[in-house]
Amino acid sequence: MTTTATPTTPSPTAPAAVVVAALGRVQPGRLGRVLGALVDELGDRATLHVLHTGLDPLAVEAAVWAHPDVTFISAHRDHYEQFGPAGRARSELLLLDCLRVEGSERVVVAPVDPGAVRIVAAAATAPRPVPAAVPVGPGSGVAVTPPVPAPRLEVGASSSHVLVLDGALATRAVRRHVDLTLARARRNRKTLSLALEAAVATGLGTVAAVPFPPAPESGPEDGDEIEVPESTVGDLLATAEELYADADYAGAREVLLQAVRLPHGLTDRVALALSRVLRATSDYVTARDVLLLAHGDSMATSRALAEEAEIAWIQHDHEASAELATYALRANLSNRRAEVALRRAQRPLTTAEAVPERTGAAPVLSHVAFYVSDRGNFGDVVLPHAVREAVGSVLPGPGWLPVHVHQVFDRERLELVNATDGVVVGGGGLFLPDTSPNGNSGWQWNVPREQLEAIEVPLGVVAVGYNLFHGQTFHSRLFRESLTALVDRAALVGLRNHGSVDQVRNLLPTRLADRIRFLPCPTTVLRHIHGEPAGAVLGGSGTVLLNAAFDRSARRFGDGYERFLADMAWYVRELRTAGAEVRFAAHLATDEQLVDDLFSEYGIRVPVDALYLLPVEEGYDVYRRASVVVGMRGHATMIPFGLGTPVLSLVSHPKMRYFLSDIGREEWGYDVHRDGLAAALAEHTLEIIGKEQEYRADVAAIQEELLAVIRGELATFATALGVPVTPRAPGQGIPVPTQGAVEIEPAPPAVPALG
Repeated sequence: MTTTATPTTPSPTAPAAVVVAALGRVQPGRLGRVLGALVDELGDRATLHVLHTGLDPLAVEAAVWAHPDVTFISAHRDHYEQFGPAGRARSELLLLDCLRVEGSERVVVAPVDPGAVRIVAAAATAPRPVPAAVPVGPGSGVAVTPPVPAPRLEVGASSSHVLVLDGALATRAVRRHVDLTLARARRNRKTLSLALEAAVATGLGTVAAVPFPPAPESGPEDGDEIEVPESTVGDLLATAEELYADADYAGAREVLLQAVRLPHGLTDRVALALSRVLRATSDYVTARDVLLLAHGDSMATSRALAEEAEIAWIQHDHEASAELATYALRANLSNRRAEVALRRAQRPLTTAEAVPERTGAAPVLSHVAFYVSDRGNFGDVVLPHAVREAVGSVLPGPGWLPVHVHQVFDRERLELVNATDGVVVGGGGLFLPDTSPNGNSGWQWNVPREQLEAIEVPLGVVAVGYNLFHGQTFHSRLFRESLTALVDRAALVGLRNHGSVDQVRNLLPTRLADRIRFLPCPTTVLRHIHGEPAGAVLGGSGTVLLNAAFDRSARRFGDGYERFLADMAWYVRELRTAGAEVRFAAHLATDEQLVDDLFSEYGIRVPVDALYLLPVEEGYDVYRRASVVVGMRGHATMIPFGLGTPVLSLVSHPKMRYFLSDIGREEWGYDVHRDGLAAALAEHTLEIIGKEQEYRADVAAIQEELLAVIRGELATFATALGVPVTPRAPGQGIPVPTQGAVEIEPAPPAVPALG
């Protein structure tokens, strides 16, 4: 909703009516100075009201001294006390009470700089410079007058004005910590929804019409819950979540704003969803603002604080992120996202101290990758190691500066990267719109185009995948524009399968299409770039490792999961009848849903190897010992293949077909919707167990071909770096790189005490 407003000004002859709100303990001198400044500005005819919850006698004396006709309005102390001694909601409710004082043209919340009373604006807030999670009192100046456009307002000495709201005008100014929490009071949810709508609209660069309705003539008592029409709001929320899952963030935003406009449409779930949408478009400031609205109970508070901690981390604000995550854990100690956020914030990656020292002729390279948190996806844990090992197999022992792909690649990170010899981006399915979405690039590397084009050292994209599911798409031009800039800038663009190569070439201008090269994922040749420990057990166990994935389940299974589950139950029983051992290899804890469902629906128990809890080498050993791996995740196929173990694939994503096509073994793939899946898969699995050494020899021969391609493409990048190629013989491994790597700690963090 947009509008333009014609500013109105008060009649020069009409006396101004001003409400000064004084909640809690107010210094008498400060209150007197504020009232005196108002009298100086408005004259003796001004009508001044002081809304308070109890004033010191000296404060009353100071107020009367400043303006003898001042009137005092006592607020309901009991109602305010329920919000605690210095809660945000307490001061917000006071503001709304001020707006209900009949005839008032302006509201000033004290204590405030006396200069703030001269603001001519609809509503101006100037929060104290404290972390958003810390409850504060009404120390933010607020002025309410007829609307006058003001692109930037100076609030007292702080010069930190952030927001203007009025019945006809809403204008965003410049400061970061906007105080949108005036939308938290529950007495008038309609007013609150409109205030949120204004806040979001202003953050998106529009001018919104936001009427502040009068207080209802009758309604629930203070503190009572209000009946919310869940069906309407819930339907809109469900639609928004579907659009978000489809990476249509603009559409999701519009639907959520419709929900906000409904009576009682502002719920914690709506606020959280709206914040996620704003985060997905890199409107981090407004996203953090909106999260201040999602504090209805301790669980919602914990979720909101964890979300804000993640956003702060994305912005490299590690101190604030750690503090917010700590508050989130205090509200809910089982909040896994808060635990991960705290761990990340305590271990900043890309800092000046993280740049390794140069040793001889060895280059120092920046490595943009997804550095997974502890207990994260085993495939994502392995990937940065494998990429570095692949590069290290053709270059003389490089040092590494880690750059997390999901954090904003800002000017400070740019300077650090430009101080190294080159930058490697990859591997993994980074060309994807819905994993850590951002509005800077449209894919997983959160790099603004300006910073991308300012990279001065050679850039190589290594084994990245175009990772969209069937039916997924990029909804805006942003990805195509960022992709074009990336390819134009890069010395090497190597994609991990020919399917990705074809998809990306179709998105590029003709002049750039031929720059896209096939560079297989280094995990497919782990035996050669990582090596094998002495005495490693290679198969022969008769063990079948099964894997499944449940992220984006609707895209993987559609409405066919029950049928797939029945097939897996038949498959496991058939293998066990034939004498094979069946175990489950979990890359993530959520993968174990298949194990749970097999037991709950069919009474079948399958032992689990939780790879996400194991060190990398122990996880490799699990795969080495197996006779065959039947995986649904991409790296549940590529990692065991790279270690020499025969594989079959449960195909629920195009990338599995891409890989099998690249190695000329399409028959190793079984679509999860295939008729007769269980019988065909069991027959093939038992054949591999019976001919395991033949299959291992086949895998080894294919690896030799992949290794030659990988080293050939990386040699091209070495030439761009100006570094001589020093290839290692096949099978000669290199140490797992630890310099710049993220250490995985199994124990959860303690919640630190805050002063």
